[in-house]
Amino acid sequence: METKEKLKFVDENIGVLEISESSIVFTPPLYRQRYQKVKEKIESYSQGTFSKVLDLGCSDLKFFRYLRDISGVKEIVVVDKDEATLKDNIHHLKPMLGDFIMLRTEPLTVKAVCGDATVYNPVMKDAQVVTMIELIEHMYPSELPHLIDNVFKRLRPKLVIITTPNADFNQYIPDFVPGTFRHWDHKFEWSGEEFRNWCHGIVQDTSYYSVQISGCGLGPHNTYCTQMAIFIRSTSDIEESLALALGSVALDSKGNIGHDPLVKCQYDILVPREKSQIISEVSYPVDSRTAEEKDRHFILHRFHSLISYLQTGEDNQNYCLDWREAGVDEKNKNGECDSGTDHCDWSPIPINGELHNSKKGIGPIVFRCLHVNKEEEIKKSSGTNEFTFPIIRQRCAVIDMASLSAWINSEAEGEIPFNLIRSTVEPECYDCRGEGETWQGKTLLWHDSSDEEKREVDDSSDDHYKGLSEYDGNHWACDTWEGVNSVSPPVKQAEEDWEWGESDTSHGSAWGS
Repeated sequence: METKEKLKFVDENIGVLEISESSIVFTPPLYRQRYQKVKEKIESYSQGTFSKVLDLGCSDLKFFRYLRDISGVKEIVVVDKDEATLKDNIHHLKPMLGDFIMLRTEPLTVKAVCGDATVYNPVMKDAQVVTMIELIEHMYPSELPHLIDNVFKRLRPKLVIITTPNADFNQYIPDFVPGTFRHWDHKFEWSGEEFRNWCHGIVQDTSYYSVQISGCGLGPHNTYCTQMAIFIRSTSDIEESLALALGSVALDSKGNIGHDPLVKCQYDILVPREKSQIISEVSYPVDSRTAEEKDRHFILHRFHSLISYLQTGEDNQNYCLDWREAGVDEKNKNGECDSGTDHCDWSPIPINGELHNSKKGIGPIVFRCLHVNKEEEIKKSSGTNEFTFPIIRQRCAVIDMASLSAWINSEAEGEIPFNLIRSTVEPECYDCRGEGETWQGKTLLWHDSSDEEKREVDDSSDDHYKGLSEYDGNHWACDTWEGVNSVSPPVKQAEEDWEWGESDTSHGSAWGS
């Protein structure tokens, strides 16, 4: 094919093909486009209901990474004749480090089988999906009837997806020699018409499947580089059992469903032509926590994230946002108190760097931090979706249930009740009072970890702040921090060198300096 300029073809949202006089480039690579499209087809037909997938001709096992992410899949069986290739790539089936950190909500078992795709193996039983990606062209035409018998008549999955090269596309490949194949091991490469005829023959032979012809790697004249067939079973197991009972469907000599109602045979066990074996079986780690345990862990995670914000973010201007976007009075955006006094300081507490919108659609949720000298100076939030976390002398935080519940539930999938939040966070607080929505707890932000008894102190007493002067709205003034046993100085990210050294300032802006 002579091409002076690059030709560009876009295959929906899957990929792009560029053809020039000397090259043909798929972006992303064509094999990844095939894997992605097959995965999308399984997801669209499954809707989370297919639990077992059988991948015949799995080769280097790269498609497994796509299968394992499909919702509802709990068992995957991969089959290939080449034992050496299977063993060389068996590491693709093993859980990665992230699988032990982000546990699966559903179990997953993976089995690698060295065997023939044309031969039935009990491990294949009950597969609802069978995939054959670039497999049939590596088989001799005389083997294909056995493949059809095993897959479409013995296994009878709900969905079968087959891909194979399209010979009609070969003319667009630069320097392609007519009469040859794309790969040395290909036994044939069908044109679009030949592939369609073969697929429709399967439908006619089985009668309970329908087929859709598609492809990926779109090229000139709407020709696909890879052609794809999606077979959907149109009858259920109950319908087929009923048909067998009524005599409208007969079995052939191998016990498969046939068309001839005169055939009356007993079910025979299929004798394998080649021995197959399971060479690897892997079970993925699964999250076995109850729903309540998951909620408690989530509550603790959100509670400690709140404490982290209160410790490091209350005076750091890098955490402040433009409150005018959230509908907050402009006079408060710079930390000025409504009363004009110097003993309180309002500062916003961001969640993941931005103010969250309410799930119920009542407008943005605003979280504030209020600094006071005494507990009596604490003010209540003025708005229904504005919540305050008071901090007394930059040492202890007073957390009420309304604010804490809003903080936790702003990230929760469902609404977590007050009683579960209270029972979970109470061990993290040194002073708690009230029940339900009236609950209130205190927690220390800074304390001497070597003396846990100092957690049980009355924060309203001035005896615990020796060496400290009044809070001026920006920082605490004191003669020496060593004289304050129960208080450690707040850590300012902007004041840390983070071990980069004084001469290295390349990371300064990244740490909020």
